Amino acid sequence: LTISGDLHLLDLDLLEQGQKQSFMKWKSGDLNQFIYRSSKQSGSSFIANEVSIHQPLLQFEIDDKGFSNFRRLFSKPSVEASDVEKLSTAVKDKSTFVLDIKALKLREGEMQFADLAMKPNFKVKLRNFNATFANVSNLPGHLSVMTLDGVLAESGSIRGKGQIAFDDPRRNNDVTLSFKNIPLNAFNPAVMTFAGYQIASGRINLNLHYSAKDGELKGGNQIVIKKIQLGEEVADFQ
Repeated sequence: LTISGDLHLLDLDLLEQGQKQSFMKWKSGDLNQFIYRSSKQSGSSFIANEVSIHQPLLQFEIDDKGFSNFRRLFSKPSVEASDVEKLSTAVKDKSTFVLDIKALKLREGEMQFADLAMKPNFKVKLRNFNATFANVSNLPGHLSVMTLDGVLAESGSIRGKGQIAFDDPRRNNDVTLSFKNIPLNAFNPAVMTFAGYQIASGRINLNLHYSAKDGELKGGNQIVIKKIQLGEEVADFQ
C-alpha cells in the first residue's frame, strides 16, 4: 500500500478512548509532499517534506495515581519475557515503522498542564506556543534540531533549543530551556504541598540544561527567585 500527495486537515479532534476531553486538537494542519508505505515484508513508513499545524491545543494531564494521559496512550500491554522470546524475527520485523519528517512546525499553539495528584490540583497554561523541529526521524543516528517559545502562566516567557534523538530518548539529547519572569503564585499547589505555605507574590527565572549520552544523564539548573513574599501557612500541614 502506498499513499502520497498533500493533505489539508481542518478542525482535527483526538480523544483518548474512554475520556471526554481531547488530548490534542488543532484548527488546521498541512502535510506537504508526504508518502506513506505499508508492506508485510518491510513494515511501514511515513515520510514528509513538511508537517505544519496551526493553533494546536495539547492537554497534558497527570491523574490522581501519577500516570499521564500520554503514558496511558502510548503504553503497550504487558508481555511476559518468555512470550517475547517466542516471537519470530519475521514477526518482529513486521512491526517496524520508519518516521522521517524534514520539518515539523507548530504555530500559535496552547498547552494545558494539570497534575491531579497534587491537592489542590496544579494547573498551568502555555499559550502563544511556537515550535520547530527539523529532521524528525526515528532512524538510528539521526538528530532533530528543536526551537520553541511561548508565554507561560499568563505573563512569563519560555524559550528552548536543542537536539533530540527520537530513536532512543537515552541517547544524544541536549536541551536548554529558559523561563523568565514566571509568577511564583502560579505554583502555589506545588509549594503548598511540599513547603506548607502559600506564596503571595514573587517571580522566578529558570535556566535548565539537560543532556543525555549513551544512557548517562547530566543536568544543570540555575534558579533565581525575585522578591518572594510568603502568604498564609497551610493548616494541618504534614
